Amino acid sequence: MKIESKKNVEDTVFKSEKYRWSLYHEPGYEWDLHPKLFRSWNDVMFINRGKGDVFNVLATITHKPENVKIIKGKVELGDIQAGESSWSKDFFQFEIDMTNQQDPNIGIEWTVEYYDSEDMHHIVVLPQH
Repeated sequence: MKIESKKNVEDTVFKSEKYRWSLYHEPGYEWDLHPKLFRSWNDVMFINRGKGDVFNVLATITHKPENVKIIKGKVELGDIQAGESSWSKDFFQFEIDMTNQQDPNIGIEWTVEYYDSEDMHHIVVLPQH
């Protein structure tokens, strides 16, 4: 097995395309007023913009704003055909400390691992989104 690793690649074959309240957890969010915390359970959609199919796709949150605590930061996406997209098969969960406001332009960063059709293992860090 060969491994290819890239950091902050703008032209990566992957892009986190959409987010939604999780279909796998009810409720999708909740507020806790003491302390002021916002909790969220979300699904994420990734699009494979590459020319080849990818397999066993995993995505992990590897960077986040200072006021965000990651409770569960890894999701499985399975196999994604070239040009297609896939919603995560499970949710990611985080808490936001609403008393510690941060720059709204700072997002989360995903590290995506997958295998290509030649069984090469890829690790790609996506730009913050």
